[in-house]
Amino acid sequence: MSAWKPWRGFWPLAAVLFCGTVLNLSTAQEPPAPAGRNAEEITPPPGLRPFQHALFMSTRRAAEWLWNANRADGTFLPGLRPDLDAEVEDDLLRQIQGAYGLARSARFFASERYAVRARQAILSLLTMTRTDPQDASVRFTVPPSSQTNRLGAAALLVLAIHELPEPGADLLEQADQLANFLKKQQRKDGSFAVSDDGEESAASPADAAVYSANAILALARSSGRQAEPGRMAAARNGFTAAFRAWKENRLPHATCVLICAGAELHARTGDKALSENVCELADWLCTLQYPPDPRRPAWQGGFRTSPSKAGGEVEPAADSALCIEAVCEACRVVRAGADLQRFGRYRDAGERGFQFLTTLQYGPANTKHFAPWYGPRLYGAFHDSPRDGTIRLENTQRCLCALTAYFQYVIQAEPGSRGVDRPSDGD
Repeated sequence: MSAWKPWRGFWPLAAVLFCGTVLNLSTAQEPPAPAGRNAEEITPPPGLRPFQHALFMSTRRAAEWLWNANRADGTFLPGLRPDLDAEVEDDLLRQIQGAYGLARSARFFASERYAVRARQAILSLLTMTRTDPQDASVRFTVPPSSQTNRLGAAALLVLAIHELPEPGADLLEQADQLANFLKKQQRKDGSFAVSDDGEESAASPADAAVYSANAILALARSSGRQAEPGRMAAARNGFTAAFRAWKENRLPHATCVLICAGAELHARTGDKALSENVCELADWLCTLQYPPDPRRPAWQGGFRTSPSKAGGEVEPAADSALCIEAVCEACRVVRAGADLQRFGRYRDAGERGFQFLTTLQYGPANTKHFAPWYGPRLYGAFHDSPRDGTIRLENTQRCLCALTAYFQYVIQAEPGSRGVDRPSDGD
C-alpha cells in the first residue's frame, strides 16, 4: 500500500480553479450604470393620448439623464462621443444650459431631488461671476466676452435661477444683479451690445442675435417675481429692436428665442401688437419644417435651422428642439386670442417635430450595438442628428425645454385636457 500523497488531489482541483478563473475573466463585464439613482415614482397624469404619454416618458428620461450627468462638484458632463467613449469640449455657456434644463425639470416635475442638484449647479456657476467694481448692483461672469460671452451667460443664468421652484432670496438677489448687467448692455435704440468694456466678442452675428433674444427673455421672466417697470420696459424695447432687425435678417435660432420672449411679454402685458409679431415669427418658422418625403423619411418633422453651403437641403438636427419649443410658446399666445386655426397649425407643427426629435433620444432599442453595461449611460440623452450619435449637454436641455413647453402650453389648452402644468412666476 503506497503512502498517501496530498498533492495528488491538488492538481485536478487547481486545474478546475484555473479554468474557471480564465472563463470568468474572458466573460467579465463592467456592472451596468444605473439609469436613475433614487428616482422618484412619477406617473404620467391621466387623460393623455398614447402619443402624449410617450412624450411624457421621454421628458422624464431626459430629466433623469441630466440629473445623472451632474457631478459631485456641481458641473455637468458636457457631452459624450459614444463611439470613442470620450467627452466633448466644455465651456461655461454649456454648463449654464445644463443647470437651466435641470431647474426646468425640477419645476415641471415638482421634484425636490432635481431642485437640490440644480441649485447646487447654479451656486457652482455663480462662483464664476463677480460684481462690477464701480457698481455693486451689477454682476457679470469673470471670463471676458472673448472667451465666454457675458451677455449670453448672464441671460442664461437669470433664466436658470428663475426656473427653480424656490430659488431663495440669495439667488434672487444675484439674479437681479445679472439682470442689471443686461440692462446696462442695452443701447438707446433697444438693441444690446454683445461685447463689453473694450473686450471683443468672438460671437458670430447669429450667436449675437441669440444672446440678445435671451437677454430680452431673461428680463421679461425676471420681472415676474418683482414688479420692476424698468426691467419690463427694457425687455419691450429690446423686443421691438430685435423684431425690426429680424425683418432684415431672419436667423432661425434667434427667431425661436424671440418667439419665446414675445410670448412671455404678451403673457405679462396682453399687448395685441406683440401677439401679431409672435404670429408673424411663428408663421415663418413653420415654413422651415421638413414635410414627408419618401427619399428622406428620417427628416420628416425636423426643421432647417442652418443654410446649406451647396445650396441644397440640410439634414435636420437636435437643435430643431428650439423651433418646436417656439411653436409651443406661440400656442400660448394664440390661445389667449382664441385663434383656433393658428393654434391647430402650431400644435401640429410641434407634434410632427416631436416625431422627429424622439428618434434622436437614446434608449434600449437603439443602443443594442453597445456593450450591455455601456448603453444605460446614454439612456435619455439626445444625440446630434440621425447620422451623428454625439451627445451634447445643450441638446438634451433644448429637447427637454421643448417637451415641457408642449405640456404646459399645448396640452393644457386642448378642450377637456387634464395634462400637467408648470406655474409661471407672477401668473
